[in-house]
Amino acid sequence: MNKRFLQITTILTILTLSIISNAAQISKGKKRVSLETPFLSLGVGEQDVGGNEENATYIDAFLGHKAIFGFGGAIANKWLIGGRITLALHHEDYGSELMEFRTMALPYVEYNFLSGKVIPFITLTMGLEMWFQGEDEDAWGANFYLAAGGGFHFFPWRFLSLDTTLLLGFSTGGGEDNNIEYNITMFRTDILIGLSIWF
Repeated sequence: MNKRFLQITTILTILTLSIISNAAQISKGKKRVSLETPFLSLGVGEQDVGGNEENATYIDAFLGHKAIFGFGGAIANKWLIGGRITLALHHEDYGSELMEFRTMALPYVEYNFLSGKVIPFITLTMGLEMWFQGEDEDAWGANFYLAAGGGFHFFPWRFLSLDTTLLLGFSTGGGEDNNIEYNITMFRTDILIGLSIWF
């Protein structure tokens, strides 16, 4: 009985020490490189197309169609600043060719709580989104984007984290579609998943 108890206690102690020794923290000087993709994106708002106002909604739930490359650095313990660059290329052929390219440049600031295997954080980001359509249809647009949110970094190892981020945002902008000008304002919800390398 006592021997079994001693064995269990020893195993639990070793596991606890292992977890503590592998605990991660966002300390000053640490660098981050990340790759993310949207898990779910929702938007609702209004658009003015050639003087006609109408509701605008969208839902996007396709993993992997948009790549988000990120980089950042800790300017102080728990404080991270950096940027994201989004690239997306979409092609459709439903009787007419449609090629769409989207890109976003998004600086961000992030505050991380605690230290350990799971680190929650809050974040603020803003930037510019631009898109172009070609082939049989010509269109372009540009939006200003502002969002706040939070999420978690899960560290299976000190140098690698699996990331989940929820962003609640607002975008406004306009462009031209087949020589018709439009303006659009939307409230957006984005859920991102990805991974980061820390060094």
